[in-house]
Amino acid sequence: MGVNEDTAKAVLRRLVGHELRYEFDVPGAPVRADAVDISLEALVGWEIKTAQDTTKRLTGQVAGYDRFFDRCWLFTAPQHANVELPEWWGLAVFEAKPFAAFDWPPGWSHEQHEEWRHRQAKVVTQATVTVIREAQPNPNQKAVAMWSALWAGERKALCTVLGVHRSHHWRFADVADKLNFDQWRLLARWAFVNRDPTEYPFSVAAEQKWAYRVAELLGLPAPPPRPSAHRRAPVVALADRHPSLFPVVDD
Repeated sequence: MGVNEDTAKAVLRRLVGHELRYEFDVPGAPVRADAVDISLEALVGWEIKTAQDTTKRLTGQVAGYDRFFDRCWLFTAPQHANVELPEWWGLAVFEAKPFAAFDWPPGWSHEQHEEWRHRQAKVVTQATVTVIREAQPNPNQKAVAMWSALWAGERKALCTVLGVHRSHHWRFADVADKLNFDQWRLLARWAFVNRDPTEYPFSVAAEQKWAYRVAELLGLPAPPPRPSAHRRAPVVALADRHPSLFPVVDD
């Protein structure tokens, strides 16, 4: 029995000092990050290995993390501290008293739940974390992973900003050289921090708003207003459209 992953995440949260995002599907890679810290300053991924885990999949996980994150960390129990990692990966080792995971038993009272939370909090408070080395800038990031981080409506709006024709189906090859790498990274960070899931799927107005904000963010010319698909044609009198049906009669 060892420290479960939920407790390890709580220890990591205490180390970082704020809430993180968990079980994050890494854009452009078939892996899931245990914890991520996303802000306008950086994209940081954390892979957690408890004493109960193995490192069999770590090589593939490292490759997936490297495609997207600015900095990558392994947050691990001492058993895995000597695992081979790229030199730019950070390494932090945590130690805590054993605290087993379990499904909430049916019929538990509120007092029993609170007692469990109290014991977990005590384990987290008493845990120790040793930072072996700090994470360095990742040299293997891919701009296509930043593109993969965008939702369909965001890609459409970006293509509008960049002047890419819609018939291209928003392929990365059509926009890859229109932004530099720093712009791609800034765009991915900004999208995660500012997107509102309630706005999806994008309306025409929401897409136009997103395009204006992205143009301002990246220092690009604002896109021209899109004509509304539902704009009505001006009303023309029947006599003006068919004057032969309405001959002019002199008094």
